[in-house]
Amino acid sequence: MGDSETADVAPERPLVEVCELGPLGIRHDGAWTSVRGERTSVLLAALSLNRDDGVGSEQLIETIWPSPDQPPSARQSLANIVSRLRRANGDAIIESTRTGYRLGESVSSDRHHFVSEVRTAVDLADSNPVEALDVVERALGRWRGEPWIGLER
Repeated sequence: MGDSETADVAPERPLVEVCELGPLGIRHDGAWTSVRGERTSVLLAALSLNRDDGVGSEQLIETIWPSPDQPPSARQSLANIVSRLRRANGDAIIESTRTGYRLGESVSSDRHHFVSEVRTAVDLADSNPVEALDVVERALGRWRGEPWIGLER
């Protein structure tokens, strides 16, 4: 293969997966790390639960720092949390929207994979029960413990 052929091949985007089916974590380039800090965990959980729509900054601030305990610097603190997550996992993990933030399009979730696999197994159950069972076992293998353990909000 010549140099001109290899230059046309786009590099693979690194896969980022939010891991919710157990302690909250992020799998980036195959390596799993736990999410540190309650505020970071609350932000990531809120964005994952509202994956398609995203969450407005005001709602995130209220979720992370419920009134009346909001510091005057809450908006800047929110931006700092987002910045730390981007630095650690790539800019594409969180996209800015007109009103707030959402998970990036290339970010997946073990919870979403689980739901998709269960739906696939249901569809396969009548026509191919052996394959359906394999899909269910793969889905159940995603669970690592209690979802979002330690996250109280």
